[in-house]
Amino acid sequence: MDYLDYTKTIRETEHIIEAVDYLIEWFPAMKIEEWRCIMMNFKTGKYGKQYERLMLPELVEAFQQFEGERAERRETTWKHIKDKPQEPMTEEQINIFKKLADDLDLPEDDTDERGRWKFIVHPNSTPDE
Repeated sequence: MDYLDYTKTIRETEHIIEAVDYLIEWFPAMKIEEWRCIMMNFKTGKYGKQYERLMLPELVEAFQQFEGERAERRETTWKHIKDKPQEPMTEEQINIFKKLADDLDLPEDDTDERGRWKFIVHPNSTPDE
């Protein structure tokens, strides 16, 4: 914070602790590396002129802006991953999955062809239904 040379900045230890506690509570998914990026963005002036003021509201606004940018980046990345066509499974992979399914030793099916449990009596139905 000394690097920014703001005159109206959080300086007292208890206020810094309160600000950090607040940011942790409201931005729990934020990683330490992302906190570092936000502080670096302050140094480079990405969040605009602060007019020598860096208090909790300015920090919250910067965190919200960074969070929005991060969400956009993740959506773009996820879209690229989803847009890639899935490669078909090889015969070896198919055989592995079949063996795994056979090795699971699942119990026998306990439903009838209509999806009803066989062990429950259905008095309004005939046995052929």
